[in-house]
Amino acid sequence: MAAVGMVLLTILKIVGWVLLLLLVLLAVLLLAPACVWLKYERETFSVSVGMLGLRIRVWPRPEKKRTAAQQARYEAKQAEKEKKKAENARKKQAAHIKKAPRQKAKLTFAAVCTLAREAKGFVRAVLGALRITHIRFYWTVHAEQAADTALQYGKAQAWLHSGLGVLNNLFWLDFDECRLEPDFTGKREGTEYFSCKVSAQLIIIAIAAVKLVLRLKDEDVLDVFL
Repeated sequence: MAAVGMVLLTILKIVGWVLLLLLVLLAVLLLAPACVWLKYERETFSVSVGMLGLRIRVWPRPEKKRTAAQQARYEAKQAEKEKKKAENARKKQAAHIKKAPRQKAKLTFAAVCTLAREAKGFVRAVLGALRITHIRFYWTVHAEQAADTALQYGKAQAWLHSGLGVLNNLFWLDFDECRLEPDFTGKREGTEYFSCKVSAQLIIIAIAAVKLVLRLKDEDVLDVFL
């Protein structure tokens, strides 16, 4: 019995250390800022995501070079996935036909007002958590005639400053470069670029999401969608 007790105690210690490690990892993931990098250059747009020093490009996805055998296995796996997906869809449809649909709560004007009010607070919290930094912006304005170029350049300047004023009220912005130039010759077309880093702490968004769900549950708004 003593040996069994020691084994159980050891197992409980291991499970406890594993749970503690998972909690620490979850805390680090929630506290560490998640980042998205956006870049437009040479008429190509790319998106990368990262956290804790890791960075992965998600668009455009890098093409994988496969041999003929690998390509055949890949196509077979895709066909098998499509077959299983179709079979699961048929099962769900059959189960839905057999099972009487549950009556949902009706969407009332009061529920819409509550949803709009709580969603506004959630969006405000998310926008407040975002940090847009390392912004690099360079754009040229070109028209066929020099006078038209100057006119369009003036309009673009007005739109740029007005837009930046609005964005500054919504987001936390930090510019490394912001240039808008007239191109009277057209030789600088295709040299435009834009890049920035969007970061946010996931714990702020998670807390805002939990608050939103709890408030909607208290107001019986979730019954309309569930």
